[in-house]
Amino acid sequence: MARDDERRAGSSGRRRFAALVLSCGLVALVWFAPQITARTGLCDRIVPLLLPDYPGQIRFATPRLGWLTPVQLNRFQATDAAGQLVLEADRIRSSRHLLDLVLRGTRGLDLHLYRPRLVCRSRPDGSNLEDTLQGLPGSADRGKGFDRLTLRVEDGVVELHDDQAGLQGRLNDLQLTCQVETDGGPLRISLASRVTATDNSSGDLSAQVEFAPPAAAGDARFSSGSAALKSQQVPLAALQPLLRRFGAPAQISGRLAADVESSWELAGEMPRLDLQGHVGGTRWRVVPPRWLGPQPLQLAGIHSVADIRWEAGQLHVRHCNLDSDLAQFKLQGRLDVDGLWQDGSSLLLTEHDWQLQGRLNLAQLAAQLPQLLRLREDTQVTAGELVVDLTARTDPQARHWEGKLATSDLQATSGGRTLRWARPIEMTLNLHRPIDGELQGRLACHSDFLQVDAEGSASRATVAVQGNLDRLASHIRQLMDLGDLQLAGTWNAGLELDRRTDGQFTANGHALFEDFQLEYPGRRPLREQRLTLALDTSGMADRQGIAQLQHATLRLGSAGDQLNLQLRSPVARPLAQAAWPLSLKLQGQLASWLPRLQPWLPFSGWQVAGGVRLQATASLAADEAVIEQAKLTLQQLQASNGQLNIREPQVLLVTAGKWKRATGAIESDLTTLASGSLAIRADRVSIRLPSEDSRPNVQGALAVQADLASLQSWLARGPQGPQTRYAG
Repeated sequence: MARDDERRAGSSGRRRFAALVLSCGLVALVWFAPQITARTGLCDRIVPLLLPDYPGQIRFATPRLGWLTPVQLNRFQATDAAGQLVLEADRIRSSRHLLDLVLRGTRGLDLHLYRPRLVCRSRPDGSNLEDTLQGLPGSADRGKGFDRLTLRVEDGVVELHDDQAGLQGRLNDLQLTCQVETDGGPLRISLASRVTATDNSSGDLSAQVEFAPPAAAGDARFSSGSAALKSQQVPLAALQPLLRRFGAPAQISGRLAADVESSWELAGEMPRLDLQGHVGGTRWRVVPPRWLGPQPLQLAGIHSVADIRWEAGQLHVRHCNLDSDLAQFKLQGRLDVDGLWQDGSSLLLTEHDWQLQGRLNLAQLAAQLPQLLRLREDTQVTAGELVVDLTARTDPQARHWEGKLATSDLQATSGGRTLRWARPIEMTLNLHRPIDGELQGRLACHSDFLQVDAEGSASRATVAVQGNLDRLASHIRQLMDLGDLQLAGTWNAGLELDRRTDGQFTANGHALFEDFQLEYPGRRPLREQRLTLALDTSGMADRQGIAQLQHATLRLGSAGDQLNLQLRSPVARPLAQAAWPLSLKLQGQLASWLPRLQPWLPFSGWQVAGGVRLQATASLAADEAVIEQAKLTLQQLQASNGQLNIREPQVLLVTAGKWKRATGAIESDLTTLASGSLAIRADRVSIRLPSEDSRPNVQGALAVQADLASLQSWLARGPQGPQTRYAG
């Protein structure tokens, strides 16, 4: 019995000892698990599991892991899909030890990045950072597992590159704090840095941004917040990669000084945006788009001050001033921005008070952008300003709109001569609308080459215009190189508008061009000894505009040429996407009609003569054109281009068809052409014009009958004609 008890006691002791050893082993294993994980390379396997869609690679040296020590990653490095560096840091350290993270989770986690280097390679449509971030968890997943995260960057560097344009810059000594809360708190970002360009010029930049939490479920995450930006002598060239990425139309260099504050609330029924502060700089150099010329625009100094609010489609401008050695502008008041994008007239006819004043230094503009003005090489503009002053105001009796646009005396030197153009142009506007009345007033434009007088009211108005192209060309040619452009002639025009109380209106106009001449290289010269235009219209109008155009006729006459274009039936809302049913009659001489129609008929290099008569009915809209019937008759046609010499007593073309913008196709059920030498019939023809995604395509049935001897005469050269003759 005693021995059994001894054996049982010994066995129990061994089990207790084994359990103690096992427990100690498990405790040791758990205690040293972080070090084992760090030193055996298990971390390299954990990262792909946490970020399975990351397009590049993430590497770091042996991490520092311990239950009672902060987590630390040394020599951290992340690359993109192309293997290029995106981010590296000497170390990334958490503010809490591993055991605290296990017990409390990631609540209140602080991450510190020491001496990181971020490389941003931008292009017009994106950047390597945007490409890389697409591989991270979506916005709905970010923030899961923590209610507050703080990221702190110390002594960081951001490299900005645009390899396509050869641009680069740096943000040195970057100090950044970013705090985000997922339990309804704000997102706060604060940064300060030294911005450095490639020429080692530098300036200080600081910013604070706070995104408020969404006010209601479904609101965007960053729909409200505030921001402040300050900069001192920041070289703009260093920020050019970012400016180009976000669509800046020009390359800018120089120094930037700014102190701007902004707040916004874009969710809800009354979205708003407030902006106050000043932006300026020195020695700005702007490389404009190519159409403005290759010479950069240089400004010794520029300064702007603004205090504005955008709210519910309205722009409230307490003050907005721009001052530079090229121009000065001042704007204040209230503008209907949404209406402005839809219809520019809303800026003029808005019911709010506003004022715009400005001056443009024409001498500076000519010196900075001579290619834009096409000045002669020996010409220099020495004085001249363009002045703008527009005002909208209300008094107890009426609403007023007043404006003036004028150029002061323009002075220049050219070839040692002093030139002066007194009062080049002056426009004045004076409109008013009584409290119980209709809009009325006067618009005038005066210069020695153009006179415009428009006066009346919304129910009855007249417009008279007189122009002298000889004087205009003479003034311009003194300063600018017009090349082979020839412009001459006089013209006058008039318009009468009459609107009754029931909305019925008539609008009749006329124009007369005498001794008109327009010549420029590559085009047929357009010369009109006497050309008349007449327009007669009538219809119904309402508050929204022209409700219905009931009648419209356009007539053109010049020597023996005539054109008559007429509306065949009324059109509702003609200024919208309405189809216009039209009839056309044209007759005269091909030699005089081709210069007028050369923008639509590319017959350059052809010498054409003969009579022409065209009758057509069609329906034209913005997205579709239907030719119901067209008949073209050419009499005594003579056409040659150096290779062909066509002589036909009569050519008759009859066709009908349609064109659709959506498909880009031209379709015709039947087209016939007949002359003494050639007869063609085309049935069910479909022509698809070339586009970026498709090649030209032609389908249909074609029948041709020709007299070979007559066709051969088209190719005849010289009085003897060809040695070989064809017949049949």
